Amino acid sequence: MHRPHHHRFHEPSPVQPVPSFPGPVGAKLAPKIHPLEKALLGVVAAHLVFLPWALGTMHVWSQGISFGLSVLSILIALQPRYYDGEYTEGKPFTLHTRPKLLRFPIFWIGLLLFVYILIQALNPAWEYARNDKVWWLQGVSCIDWLPTGMRTPFDQASPWRSLMIYSSAWLTACAVWIGFTRRRCLHALFVVLVVNGVLFALVGLAQKLTGADEMLWCIPARSDYFFATIIYKNHAAAYLNLILMAAFGLALWHSDRAARQMSRSDPSFVILLGALLLFTADLFTNSRMGMVLGAAGLLLGLAAYGIRTLQHREMLGNPLPFLLTAAFLAAFLAIGLSRVDWSKISERYAALWTDDKVTSIESRNVARQATLEMFMDSPLTGWGAGSFRFYFPVYQQRYPKIMTGVPELIQGKAVQRRLSWQYAHNDFVQGLAELGMLGGLLVAGICGFWIYSFSRIRRWVHPVGFSVVAVSALTAVHCWVDFQLHCPANLVTLGFILTAGLSWIVLEERIRA
Repeated sequence: MHRPHHHRFHEPSPVQPVPSFPGPVGAKLAPKIHPLEKALLGVVAAHLVFLPWALGTMHVWSQGISFGLSVLSILIALQPRYYDGEYTEGKPFTLHTRPKLLRFPIFWIGLLLFVYILIQALNPAWEYARNDKVWWLQGVSCIDWLPTGMRTPFDQASPWRSLMIYSSAWLTACAVWIGFTRRRCLHALFVVLVVNGVLFALVGLAQKLTGADEMLWCIPARSDYFFATIIYKNHAAAYLNLILMAAFGLALWHSDRAARQMSRSDPSFVILLGALLLFTADLFTNSRMGMVLGAAGLLLGLAAYGIRTLQHREMLGNPLPFLLTAAFLAAFLAIGLSRVDWSKISERYAALWTDDKVTSIESRNVARQATLEMFMDSPLTGWGAGSFRFYFPVYQQRYPKIMTGVPELIQGKAVQRRLSWQYAHNDFVQGLAELGMLGGLLVAGICGFWIYSFSRIRRWVHPVGFSVVAVSALTAVHCWVDFQLHCPANLVTLGFILTAGLSWIVLEERIRA
């Protein structure tokens, strides 16, 4: 019996483009999605849904599950796929994804970063120790010319835990890049991401409007610091902003597609309603920078949608539906804004300039300066991934404003507690302090790849490309004043949006070629 030839293809042949949606009546239907690609779609979707509901994936148990899902994703993506019959329009072939992975710069840069942190983990210069009352760091023998780290408790922070968290984002990005050959799958994942984000926003709004003191009305949490199921309001606001810009990308893409196909209706209006709901939830998080960046993202998205609509005005015909849609969206937004406690928000912004609050601008500036000093004492290799909270007290004690908090009355006595800085509230300087310039160059290489990829042939003007660039800019600003990428739910979601967005654009370019 004749056996088909086996080829090393990475996507369906551009000579025989595969449409993502059925064409007009009588047109040939697109081939079915391969079972392995469907399996990968299910695992990645489950991973994206899991992240925010698992308390922001900030605990060891949830980070372990996230890591397991990312490993499963890459294993499925690397499996060879045999295409024949209803899965291809041409001759049968076998798809091998490993060559595409080896050509993916993020794979190699991420692998180097993995090895770098692994060396830090295996070559500790300090060891955590404690007794019944206090803890301390004690020096241990190490190889001086290699990057060093710290041997610290895994359940608090350690290079091994950092490896697990970073690997989840890295492996998920690699799996998305090599595992999806159909735009339909990437579109489905964006839909899942946005729908899950809207549900998350609805739960958070319901909790705020009912005055809940516990997450999901049953999980103990620090009052006023959680939103929905993310335990830190600033992380929740950053997550909502990620989904907000992903929603605008979807809305713009559907609007463009409807204009090209002369469709009378499209789901962009419903998606815009979801975007407005996400922004309203953003206001209820009570995160100051999150609200500012959410407002900026909302204005950018609405402006882009309006410009696109005007560009396609010849195809729209009667402008009345568009005007009614705009009026309805404005009314929806006004209703949402009317439910916000603006006096509480005003108090939060006023507190930014008070000297006696640890959350003030001044205290974070001081913490940033102290962290820079920590970096300058070990500039080349840093102190080790996950080391910040253990070694920062050495520098913290030099600055009284970040050493002790506001006095508290305990049994009638004023007690001043020592402040514990687990994060520098600035991802950039904390990354330098932990990884040094060598690790920082690797992270800069990852950022450089995305910047080059989206600046090349102006991919940022694509609807999904616009949302990717916007969400990257908003996240970068937020990371300067907080520790957003130390929240795995935000880190993995951002990595997915970047990779899936670029893959979506590349697939469309090959289809149209």
